[in-house]
Amino acid sequence: MDETTKLRIREEEIFRDEVRHSLKPQENRIWKVLNSPFCLFLLGSVLLTGLTTLYQKIQLQQSEASEMNSLVSAMENEIGFRLNQIRNNVAEPEPTAGTGYTYADRQASFGSANMQPLTKRFDGITMSSIVYQYKQLKGAKKKSMKPLEVLLKDLGTHDRLNPSRKDVGPNSPLLRKIDAVIVSWGNAE
Repeated sequence: MDETTKLRIREEEIFRDEVRHSLKPQENRIWKVLNSPFCLFLLGSVLLTGLTTLYQKIQLQQSEASEMNSLVSAMENEIGFRLNQIRNNVAEPEPTAGTGYTYADRQASFGSANMQPLTKRFDGITMSSIVYQYKQLKGAKKKSMKPLEVLLKDLGTHDRLNPSRKDVGPNSPLLRKIDAVIVSWGNAE
C-alpha cells in the first residue's frame, strides 16, 4: 500500500472514531463516581439509616402530641368537673338532710385529696395541683387560666370555706363568679 492510501485509511478511522464518540452519550463524572459499588453502599446505608431515624422521630413526636392532647383534655374535664362540684358546694353549704353528706365532705373539692375524681387518673390529687400541672404543660393548646386563677384565689383553695360566711349560698356573689368561670371554661351544666 502506498502512503496516500494509508493516510486516507487513517483519516477515515479517526473520523469514524470521532463520529462514534460523538454518538455515544456523554457520561457525567459525578454519575460515574455515584455508580461505583462503594458509593452505592455508602449512600444506601446512610440514606436508609437517615430515613429510619426520621420516621422514628416523626412517630415519637406524633405519639407525644397525642399523649399531651389526651392529658390536656383529661385535665380540662377534671377541672370542669371539680368546678361544678365547687359550685354545688357553694350553692348548698348546709348538709342535705338524710344523705349523710356533710359540709366537711363537700369541702374536699377545694383542697383536699379525698374527693371523688372524675377519672382515676386524678385520684388523690387536689384541684390546686391539677391547675398547677395544667399551667405547666408545654406545647398544647390550652384554655385561658386567668378567670380560673382569680376564682381559686378568691376561694382560697388551701383554706376551708366557712359555711357561716355570707359568700356561700344560692344567691351569693361567689356563686355568680363560679358560674361565670364555669361558662368561660366551657363546662357549664
